[in-house]
Amino acid sequence: MQDRELYQQILGLVSPWRVSGVRLDVEQEEIVVEVEHPPQTRFSCPECELELGCYDHSEPRDWRHLDSCQFKTILRAALPRVNCPEHGVKQISVPWAEGNSRFTMLFESFAINLLKMTQNVEAMADGNDTAAGNACFSSLSAEQLSSVKAIAMDMSAAYVKSAKEMIPLAEEKIVHDRFHIMKLATEAVDKIRRAENKNLLMLGDDRLTGTRFLWLTSQENLTEKQQSRFEKAYSKQLETGKAWGYKELLRERLANVVSFCTHGITNAVAEGINSKIQSIKRRVGGFRNRENYKNAIYFYCGGLDLHPR
Repeated sequence: MQDRELYQQILGLVSPWRVSGVRLDVEQEEIVVEVEHPPQTRFSCPECELELGCYDHSEPRDWRHLDSCQFKTILRAALPRVNCPEHGVKQISVPWAEGNSRFTMLFESFAINLLKMTQNVEAMADGNDTAAGNACFSSLSAEQLSSVKAIAMDMSAAYVKSAKEMIPLAEEKIVHDRFHIMKLATEAVDKIRRAENKNLLMLGDDRLTGTRFLWLTSQENLTEKQQSRFEKAYSKQLETGKAWGYKELLRERLANVVSFCTHGITNAVAEGINSKIQSIKRRVGGFRNRENYKNAIYFYCGGLDLHPR
């Protein structure tokens, strides 16, 4: 259920369209999101916009969407057709793609934006901690570091720390990607609390009963008695406590969430480069030597000028 709700939001689907299933194929590194509409839904003729009942459906069709979780993402649906008295049997238009395109509009928009951007791999480092981030930034010149205008990243504390240590005025330049924010919010406190409370009650444990207000209210607004109850519940190391921690992390990084309005960037370019890197790896069946892998990435993604002089 959570996967369907997540992709409903990622794809921006609105009624009557809904995600009916999400299938992960690890071997193919592909996620297939199946989309359908409720029975008895009425649709408009694409020619005259007359509202009609569904006549039949075409064979299921695939549309390429933006990658998610580093996997190629496919939207799949069987499109309804209507039998218009004036124009005959017509296939309806869908909100996620244009005409006979086999790409979603978000994918096409992303591809166009990539063509307008310079997207090169400038530096790499092993690991995903602060030291790795510092090593990556250290390979750039002082002039390059000072010329950075904005930094799109997820909410990794290690990356934030590295950026602040290495990039001048990084606090004003960090933009937390909206997808990661939505993902955290989707998995947030109340849904976890409800599910966990249900499981605990089945075991005769009422530790979470009556605590909804405590988890959803800012700590500064709790009374001394409520604060004591919260600390007692939090000390139990429940899943709800972890979700609450994510909520507080989001509150602490609010400035770097709002900064999107100033800089207007997301992780889209980085995700696109990462997809290209993964395709390089798949094409050769993997690299046993990590330095060879890095060299291949620089060769294909480093913006090299290979024209002879």
